[in-house]
Amino acid sequence: MKTLSAVTDYFTNLWNQIQTFFTNHGSEIVTRAVFALIAIVVGHYLIKLLGVILRKLMRVNDRRVDRSARAFLINLLKLVLRIALVILVLSIIKVDLSGLATIISAAVLAIGLSVQDVISNFASGVIILTTKPFLTGHWVEIDGASGSVESVGMLTTSLVTIDQQLVVIPNKVVVNSKIVNYHMKPTRRTNITIAFAFDVDVAKVREIGMNLIQAEERVLSSPIPVVLVTNLSEAGVSITFRFHVPTNDYWNVFFKFNEDLLRSLQEA
Repeated sequence: MKTLSAVTDYFTNLWNQIQTFFTNHGSEIVTRAVFALIAIVVGHYLIKLLGVILRKLMRVNDRRVDRSARAFLINLLKLVLRIALVILVLSIIKVDLSGLATIISAAVLAIGLSVQDVISNFASGVIILTTKPFLTGHWVEIDGASGSVESVGMLTTSLVTIDQQLVVIPNKVVVNSKIVNYHMKPTRRTNITIAFAFDVDVAKVREIGMNLIQAEERVLSSPIPVVLVTNLSEAGVSITFRFHVPTNDYWNVFFKFNEDLLRSLQEA
């Protein structure tokens, strides 16, 4: 009975203390709660509005700011503003931020040790967007994967291959890998090599190849196109047709020249 009475007295005293606290500070708590709620709602919509405004401003300067860079910067800014909003709300409801800072520091250290790859990928994303080894839409080769750059996110870079498959590569891998960018330069050299028997008439093949090259309007006159014997092996003679074209026309010219060359050799 004494134990039951002690428990009853404890909860009675606790309830009285709660009532006294809210009687003395109730209006202040309600006021702070209302202001905190207003800050959350207004802050949320202001952050969204700022994101929309920034996106429109960056679209005006579309040539200066890459699409992936736009998305990355806007998402990063939203994250920073949301963290600031949380701190503002905590200060409104009078949370001791000095103690919270210590807790956050310890948490950041613990989380940082466990998510080193995430932090590394984020930092690598910043490096990609500042150094600009490629832009959205460029055809690149990264870590053995070839495709068109679809986006550079906060943690990964996405490529779309020629057969419309999505390849997602961690940004850390992108930074540490050799990157071949086929779109960075305005022109690209085409090398088409064909193996012939040793009794081939090299002069005739060169004449056929040069006629086809000169007939193709998209082939550039400089550097001068050439037809060369590039290798001799047990299999025969390798002859290479080498010329430059605008980068955007590379594949169209490549496939057309192969087809025209095959037909001309068959007719010769």
